[in-house]
Amino acid sequence: MDKEFFEHWAKQASAALGPMQELNELVVDSMNQAAQLQLESVKYYSELYMQRLEAGLKLREPKDVQDYLTEQMGVVRQVGEKAASDAQTLTQMGMELGSKAQQVMHSATTGKGKKAA
Repeated sequence: MDKEFFEHWAKQASAALGPMQELNELVVDSMNQAAQLQLESVKYYSELYMQRLEAGLKLREPKDVQDYLTEQMGVVRQVGEKAASDAQTLTQMGMELGSKAQQVMHSATTGKGKKAA
């Protein structure tokens, strides 16, 4: 009797907790992807900053300053495009997470989840 009770309880717990485990896996994967994107962005902006500092150190004449400022306008455009691209990527990642979470919850409620089977 006790063995049957615990087997039944374990089966129910697995069915109930399975979707939570799937959701947790999705969230951890999404957090990892976001962290990777942030690390890539930090590297990009750090390298760009150092390039611009080095270029600023080479300014000797008024023409150099004019050329530097012209280049800076291109850098500002480049940074804006990178920020927009990163924001779009994060938005897409969030939408994918939401969609996958809905699929997990739908599967859990219909009894067709991979953990509930």
